[in-house]
Amino acid sequence: MTADLDTDAISFRSSACTKVKMYSSRHESSCAAMQYELAGKVVFDDTQVMQRLRLGEVNHLADHCLGSFWDDNADAITKLKDLEAMAEGSEQLSDHRKRKCESAMRGHLHTLFKYIEDAEDSTSHRHNFTRTFLPAKEFVDAREAHTAGFPKVAPAFSLVESNGSQQWKNETAFCEFKMFKQLGPNFYDEGYREVGEIVCESADYARLHISTRPFLLFSVCLLIFGSDFCVGIFDRDGVTFSPVMNLWTDTKDFILVVRSLARVLTAVELGHDPSVTLLPSTISAKINPDGYPSFHVASIGTDPREWCTLGPPMWSSLSLFGRGTSVWSVLEYKDGVPPDPNTQKVMKTAWRSPLRHSEAEIYGSIKGQPPAGLAEFLTGADVTTPNGDTVCIAYLRGKPSQASGSAILHRIILNTVGPHKFLSDQQIIHGDISPGNILLAKDSTNTPAVGFLADLELAQLPSDLPLETSTVKSSEGGVLPGTLLFAATERLEAFRDGKHMAQTADHDVESFVLAMEYTVMRKLLVSAKDDQEHRSITKALRHAFGHTSLENIITSRSGPAAYWLSLPLIGDIISREVSEPLRKLLGFLGYRIIDRNAARVREQCEDFTHFFEDQKPKRLADIPLNHSIFFSALSVAIGMLEGKVGG
Repeated sequence: MTADLDTDAISFRSSACTKVKMYSSRHESSCAAMQYELAGKVVFDDTQVMQRLRLGEVNHLADHCLGSFWDDNADAITKLKDLEAMAEGSEQLSDHRKRKCESAMRGHLHTLFKYIEDAEDSTSHRHNFTRTFLPAKEFVDAREAHTAGFPKVAPAFSLVESNGSQQWKNETAFCEFKMFKQLGPNFYDEGYREVGEIVCESADYARLHISTRPFLLFSVCLLIFGSDFCVGIFDRDGVTFSPVMNLWTDTKDFILVVRSLARVLTAVELGHDPSVTLLPSTISAKINPDGYPSFHVASIGTDPREWCTLGPPMWSSLSLFGRGTSVWSVLEYKDGVPPDPNTQKVMKTAWRSPLRHSEAEIYGSIKGQPPAGLAEFLTGADVTTPNGDTVCIAYLRGKPSQASGSAILHRIILNTVGPHKFLSDQQIIHGDISPGNILLAKDSTNTPAVGFLADLELAQLPSDLPLETSTVKSSEGGVLPGTLLFAATERLEAFRDGKHMAQTADHDVESFVLAMEYTVMRKLLVSAKDDQEHRSITKALRHAFGHTSLENIITSRSGPAAYWLSLPLIGDIISREVSEPLRKLLGFLGYRIIDRNAARVREQCEDFTHFFEDQKPKRLADIPLNHSIFFSALSVAIGMLEGKVGG
C-alpha cells in the first residue's frame, strides 16, 4: 500500500472530499493502484449476481416484512431521505458537516438492517445463520504478521456471525456506503472514463477480506450510494455488479438482499472453498492448541489422502487479482484418528491459467535427481467440488466451466524433506521467487536442507523440453511478472513501459534477496517486545514492502529493505535481534540492487562521464548480483558466524 496518493495520476471526482476521515492516505493510494488493476475487469448490470443470492427462498418473508417496513421505520426512512436531499446541496457544506451527514445516514441504514435481520419468518423456512451488519470498525489484528502492511480502514458495515469478533478474518461479507447517487459504480460524468471511487475502495476492501479470511475464493459486497444500491462480487479475475436498484422503489429487493446475506446463504455461497470444511472446535483444539481454527481439506485428484491445516497460513497473497497463492502446513487426516505430526507437509493453493502447464508438469520436466533444497512434489490437481465440478472463475460466476481462459484453482502437496542454481543450469528460470515460494524447515536436524524452493508454475522452460509454453502479456505488450512486490526492478520497468523482457536467473537472484529482507522484517515483527517496537517495525515494513502500485514499487527500489533495516527508528531492535554477519549480508546484497539499477542510468550518460574517468573511484557498484556473488557473500556471512572470517 503506497504512502501517498499521486493526485495527478488518478482523477477522482471532485466529490471525493466526502470520504469519511477513516480513509487514510495509505488507503487512498491503494485505491489509486486499483484503478490500474481494474481496467477491463468490471462487469455492470449482470443479472446472474442476483441469482447467486438465492432470493427466492426469502420471497414470502420479504412480502410479510414489506407490509410493515414503512410504518415501523418511518422515522429512519424520513431522515434518510432528508439527509440525502441535503447531501445533494453539499457544495455549501463544510467537510465536517458532510462527515456528520454521512455518519447519520449510516446510523439510519443500520436501523433498517436490524429490522430486516430480526424479522420473524412465519413460513416453514428456518435458517441456521444469524449474521448481522455491524457499523464500521478497524478490522486489522496487528499481531497477525501477514497483516502488518494493511491500512487501518474498514467498509461502512461488516457482516459477521452474531457471536463473532469484528475482524477481517471473521467477516462473511461487507457493505460500502456513499452519500451520493453519482458515486455509484457505473455512474459516469461527461468525459469521465475511470471506474468509480466506490468500486476502487470496495475492491481494496475485498483484497483485504480475501487475503485474511481462510480459503475465501470471492468476496460479496452490498453497495449503497444515496438511495440507490447494488451487489458486487469480487473474485480473482475482476468484479461483477448487479443492476442498480433504489431503496424506495425497489424496497422488496433490498429486503431480499439483506435477509439472504444475513440468514440464507451458506459459507460456500459467500465465497468459501467448497473442497474445504471447518473442523469442529473439539478436534481443532487438539491440532492447534493456540486457538487458530483447523480446516479439513478433501483428497486431491486421484490421491486418496485427506488433510487438515496446522496453524495459520504461512503465506497469503496480498493482491486481489491474479494467482492468489496461499501456503499452509498440513497433516494427513483420517476421520476419528488424531493426526500424526510426522506426516506434516506443505500445501499450496493458487489460481492457474488454463493456457499454462500445471506445476506437476513443470516438476516432471526437471532432469535428474533434484537437490535437497528443491521441494519434493507429492501430489496435486485442479480443485473440484464434492459434485466433481472443476473450481474455476466461470464456475463461480455461474457460467459454463469450459469458458475459454477461465482461471482454475490448483492445489499441490509438497514434502518438506543450491536449488535455484540447479534449475537455472538446466535453463529453467523460476520466474516468481517470493516469500510464499521459499519454505523453511521447522526443525532442520532431520532434513537434508533447511530451506526449500517451491512453486514452479511460472517457470520458463528450455525450448528442447517436450512441453508447449505460453506467455501472458499485458495489452501494451509487456510480460506480466509473478509477484510484483518481489519481481526484479528491470522487469517491472519493462512491464510498465509495455516492453517484452525475458526473465533471467539474475532476476531470480534479485527476487531472492528481496524475499530474504522481507523475511527478516517479518521475523522482527514477531520479536517485538512492546507496542512501540511493534509500531516502529510495522512502519518500516510498510515503507519497504507496503506498496501496491507498480510505479511506487519501482520507486521504492531506490531504497530497499536494507535501507530501512539501517534506520535509527528500529536500530536498537536490529542490534538485539539480528546478528552482525546477517546485517552485513543484507546490506551488501540490498545495495547491489540499488547499484545495479543506478548502473543502468549511468550507461545512458557514458559519453559524458568518460571525461572524468581519471577521477572516478572504484566502487562496490562494479560488483554484479548473480549466483556467484550471492553464494560468495553468503559464505562470508556464514564464516563470520562460525568465527572463521573476521568481521
